[in-house]
Amino acid sequence: MRIKIKVEVFETSVFKNLNHLLQICTQNNRHMVFAEISKVRTLDNYSRLDKDDKQILELEYNKVVTESKIEQNDNQKKLDLNVCMVVKNEEDFIIVEAIRFLNQPLFIILENNLNDQHFIRAINKYFDKTGNFEKHYQNGWLEFANAGGCSNLENFINAKKASFNNLLKIKKYKYLRCIVILDSDRTHSQLSLEYKYSNLVKFLNDNEIAYHILEKRSMENYMPNEVFDEFRNNNTNEWINAYLNLNPLQKDFIDISFGFTGKNGDGTFKKLRGELDNNIQNLYSDVSDSNYTVLNHSFNLANFKTEFPTKFINSYNVYKETLKEMTRHQNNPNELNDIVEKIGKLL
Repeated sequence: MRIKIKVEVFETSVFKNLNHLLQICTQNNRHMVFAEISKVRTLDNYSRLDKDDKQILELEYNKVVTESKIEQNDNQKKLDLNVCMVVKNEEDFIIVEAIRFLNQPLFIILENNLNDQHFIRAINKYFDKTGNFEKHYQNGWLEFANAGGCSNLENFINAKKASFNNLLKIKKYKYLRCIVILDSDRTHSQLSLEYKYSNLVKFLNDNEIAYHILEKRSMENYMPNEVFDEFRNNNTNEWINAYLNLNPLQKDFIDISFGFTGKNGDGTFKKLRGELDNNIQNLYSDVSDSNYTVLNHSFNLANFKTEFPTKFINSYNVYKETLKEMTRHQNNPNELNDIVEKIGKLL
């Protein structure tokens, strides 16, 4: 994130606050800090900074000017965060607000942060060209948060907002640093990406919170085909063979851990094949009855929800090309890169 500290902050703020802000921003190059050196160099607060902080400010200033990222006039390009003494709009932060805002990690909010984080870490490992994600993750500046399921997401975010009630802004969501990433839970491609999330999407938009709803059914559906061979044994061979025989679109929407229909308490299937939604029937119409039956019993892997996702991180079959292959046929074949960019803009 790029931070501009206005000249007035160097002129009138308490030095300890200014120093604290700079330590947050400059630790291991966490954020880029910009100040108009020619105007602050003679000020007392600047002179009290240590040599390293002065050098960082000088280097960042020269970099910005050299690369022409902002213009040195009143119409300068807006940076990510302006730190000032007098707030003129909701985009400006006084120094105590900036400290609270920047001192918190970026929260990547998932329905299950323990299991789903492996997918997010994997795509950033192979698609983040900047290295920022890994730097922020290793330093604890980025955390995966568990919303407690989609139904509790609004409560989770509202609780975060409430923690800023003692700060000045009326729109408390301005203090949030988070992005929400959700499974689509779609059973076929004809369903809207937002079919079950319309109220939630409105809430996220109203609160200016970045989000992404996956094009596939769930994060597990992005697992490269090659990984399934690592699970082969006498109990899984038949299911894996049937799964790998599916076409890419069918793999996008199958419930790997549950099957097509689920089961009643007595072990019988809740629905027969012909009782499924017509769109689901059409999607799997070329799947033989024998393969359908095998796949409807779900993937016979103990501790599926905890063991299977770890393969995104620890499998030698997961890398950029195998991940790209799983999205090549999608409406958005660049989805994984788009997710990475959405996260990157918030770091």
